[in-house]
Amino acid sequence: MSEIRRQSIISSIIVYSGFALGILNTYLFTREGGFTKEQYGLTGAFMAIGQIMFSVASMGMPAYIYKFRPYYRSHVPRNRDEQLTLSLSVSVIGFILVLAGGLVFRGVINQAYANSPQVITYYYWLFPFGFGMTLFSVLEAYGWATHHSVMTNFLRELLFRLFITALFALTALGILTEFDQFVHLYAFTFLIIAFILVVFLLVKKEFRFTFSFSRVTI
Repeated sequence: MSEIRRQSIISSIIVYSGFALGILNTYLFTREGGFTKEQYGLTGAFMAIGQIMFSVASMGMPAYIYKFRPYYRSHVPRNRDEQLTLSLSVSVIGFILVLAGGLVFRGVINQAYANSPQVITYYYWLFPFGFGMTLFSVLEAYGWATHHSVMTNFLRELLFRLFITALFALTALGILTEFDQFVHLYAFTFLIIAFILVVFLLVKKEFRFTFSFSRVTI
């Protein structure tokens, strides 16, 4: 069995498992006696707004990675490969701009979400969530481009949802007694899986920083 076929089969199993876990999480969120519909809607708002933040902040870096990774691999020595450094740096700068815009236009956003008071209440917690999604998505693209799709799929499709299930369990056990605590932990889920992916890429010797530009970039 070829490596590509093997990874495809494993990734499919992970995706379907994540889908099943997502159904379970939706049930736990919406079952009677659980969370309110407003609280359930807040998690959807986190995902939607996080996607917007990522789309703006990343400045097209995932597409840049997918398109140009073969050129870097072929023409730049591994110890001088700056593609990941450049991608993360641009995305961090982009997110700083998103954060600045979010602070400057807070009043406008409050008006836009006047019918969603939960979003306004937890407004500032959207930013660590969006930042984590931005970092993870850029690292995910790099993981795909370096043939580690199984790990990236596991983190996004399965582990992320397992974290949500764990938050439900902590709430059911009375360890998390306030919805505030749930939201605060939820806001850092993407940062956690981004950190795990960084560690994985370090172990695989795929994660390196270099601040000199190669001829491919120039």
